[in-house]
Amino acid sequence: MGAYSPINATFGVRFAQILETDTDFIKYHLKLNRKLIKLRHILHVVNKDTKHYQKGLTKINNGTTFSSSYYDNKNKLVGTYFLLSIERDLSYIELLKLRARNRGKFFKNELKIIRTRLRKVLKLSHILINEITINEQNWITRLQYLIYSKLVNVEFLLLGKKTKKKKSELIANELSCVFEGLNLLKNKKILDLSVVEEIKSKYNYYLKQYAGNIFSTVDLNNFMINTISKIQKFESNTENGFTSILFSHGYKPVLLKEEAPSKNNSGENEIHWIDFVTKVNDEEIFQLINDANNSKIKSIDDYDSKLLKWNDILNKQETNIAFKQHDEDNMDTDVLENEQILLAYIKYNVLMTSVSRDNMVFESLLKQWNIITSNKSVATSKKLNKYKEIERIVKNLTKFIKDLMELPGVFSSENLMNQLELLKTYYNVSLTSRCLGDLYQSKHDYLQALSLNINALKELENNLTELNDTDLEKLLLPSELINSNKVSNLRNSIKSSWNNIIALAEYDKHMNKNQNRWAVTNDKYNLSLIERIDDGVKYIHPKYIKLNNLFPLRPVIRPVPSKPTLFDLAFNYIEYEQDSNNNTEETSTSASTSPEEPETAKAEEVSTKKSGFLGLFRR
Repeated sequence: MGAYSPINATFGVRFAQILETDTDFIKYHLKLNRKLIKLRHILHVVNKDTKHYQKGLTKINNGTTFSSSYYDNKNKLVGTYFLLSIERDLSYIELLKLRARNRGKFFKNELKIIRTRLRKVLKLSHILINEITINEQNWITRLQYLIYSKLVNVEFLLLGKKTKKKKSELIANELSCVFEGLNLLKNKKILDLSVVEEIKSKYNYYLKQYAGNIFSTVDLNNFMINTISKIQKFESNTENGFTSILFSHGYKPVLLKEEAPSKNNSGENEIHWIDFVTKVNDEEIFQLINDANNSKIKSIDDYDSKLLKWNDILNKQETNIAFKQHDEDNMDTDVLENEQILLAYIKYNVLMTSVSRDNMVFESLLKQWNIITSNKSVATSKKLNKYKEIERIVKNLTKFIKDLMELPGVFSSENLMNQLELLKTYYNVSLTSRCLGDLYQSKHDYLQALSLNINALKELENNLTELNDTDLEKLLLPSELINSNKVSNLRNSIKSSWNNIIALAEYDKHMNKNQNRWAVTNDKYNLSLIERIDDGVKYIHPKYIKLNNLFPLRPVIRPVPSKPTLFDLAFNYIEYEQDSNNNTEETSTSASTSPEEPETAKAEEVSTKKSGFLGLFRR
């Protein structure tokens, strides 16, 4: 039977369930509650005496009932019970951190809840390590309990206490022990590599920061080894001590030699962007930025992988800034400004990568459009579908460019703003002149096609007047997006299409002036050719000579007047011979039968005259 692994029971379950959203953390919290309920029943923690309910809680808070003897001799699930109680509070703290990260800052009540929970968690971890599992004989379980308790202490030192100065040395020492312990468990294949790397990536930033802003892996490795050796000297020689467990089970520290410093090492972690110079304090983010910038693009799929890298960098930078927000008063303003510039730089690259990806799609769709329009046998529906695809891509590109122009640092650069405006105009003008103009020209609407080309050329020239010739040569945007050759090619294509249709547009304008009074624009009501000749027209326009409209085969729809109301009004006063004879007979019989009821007869006569709408349509 293998040893119990507290790390897999906590961090391993977290990473296996991929906790990324609020709902994920809430589900994980509910699962922990169910496990704790079962453990309470197994360990008889449930207190049925509701009048003295606090006595049941003392088993958790003070640890008086659950001691090391109970853990060693009766039931080791007590350690799991305390471990999952701590994990439940830590998962709730992670949920609040996630909400603050998405929001960009912590609320005061959130920080108050986090500090309260961390004080409770720290108390439970001390009970778990110093009282419950102090005599644990299995070194794997004991070491993992110690690693977990040190991570709890780090969380408390980071957010649980509001102090002017963080205990940097203590945080660095605790994380050094955690990292070296995880390396030992990884080398012995006790823990999975994925779990170890996830924990390291979560706390790597804090170790580098509180160890004195160490960036190189060599310096970081040597710092951790020196920290372990210092702790070993001051730690008591107990079997369950952290360093004693490490060295007694194969831990061999190896100091690495420092590499020779490069000539350009002074500005190694600096990034120049527009008119700003920002320094990357996180070595991991700096390496990821270099990796994203050096990635080669051969197809659209390469853009997707590059975009994923930039999004990963963006999440890490937002996480770093979110954790610094609660300590903003004690942090240097220059450091905060540097982090915000770096964040704007990362967002700029995310959006620019999206623009480059859609630009590749746009160029390929334009080539397909040229092939389709060159073939006259292609149906109009196919052209319309292709036009809708190009229009959708242009809308996406326009949205990305607008987001770029709203970034801090971008709208303050006049040259970059003019170039982005030119890029947006380039896509819109290409859509109207190359695609929409061709559609109108194929439908013989030459006037509309000519007006689209004229407006497109005016819009392009207006944007070019804001840019100098030197600005076109020294573009801040990638060359594959916009350059002087692409602009000149677009201008020449607009002029050539303009020259091709200007004569046809003049002819169409002249013919529209000479249209007859009976010419209807809608083909549904157009007269046939025979009807036009019968009408005495001397001249027939060529566009009315169609094979499907030679004879009046279609029915002619004419307006029909509504129902005449005058006849209805007069109908009430028309008398017929049969009706008059019947009426006289009825009156004579009624007079003979009931001479004593003249009032009722009059009432019935009045009621019959008033029947119908306003007494008019009684028949």
